[in-house]
This record gives sequence, C-alpha cells and structure tokens, in this order.
Amino acid sequence: MSVDGNWEVQVRKDPISKQPVCYLRVNPQSVRYAMIDVRGDRVEKGWKSIRALNSAELQYVDADGLRVMKGSTAYYVFERVPEPEKGVFERR
Repeated sequence: MSVDGNWEVQVRKDPISKQPVCYLRVNPQSVRYAMIDVRGDRVEKGWKSIRALNSAELQYVDADGLRVMKGSTAYYVFERVPEPEKGVFERR
C-alpha cells in the first residue's frame, strides 16, 4: 500500500493518563494498493484505514523505516519496503 499526502507528528494528552502522546496524522491525497488507485472525493471524505491509524499512538520509529503504532484494540507494525530497481521487473 502506498499513501501520498500530508504527514505530520502531533502531540496530544492521553485522556486517561494526561501524559503527552505522539500521533502520526495523515491527510491522504491518493491511496494505492494492489492494482487500485483511489483519488479525489473518495480519499478526501475519509479513507477508513487511514482514519483508524490517525487515532493510533506512535510508539516507535527508527531510521530504517520501522514504525510501531498502538491502536485501541491492536498494534500496527509497518516496515518501509525499498523501491525496486528500474528495469528489474521489465519484460524482455
């Protein structure tokens, strides 16, 4: 899955502990997965998967692209996938 858009880190207070918590806020412009490319109104009105992640607490990030987020009922673990080299998948 690839998400193009505005990404920002926000700090808010946890409603229960009153401690500051970091969140990664995403305003998607386009979402690409498998062979589907979603743009325009459908993304602007709220991509359901992104809405769930916008409320997840950012727990760990490293320079290699590993990210761990804690939702209300699950943990999300993301790893950056390197871009394929040009020409690797070209048919000859």
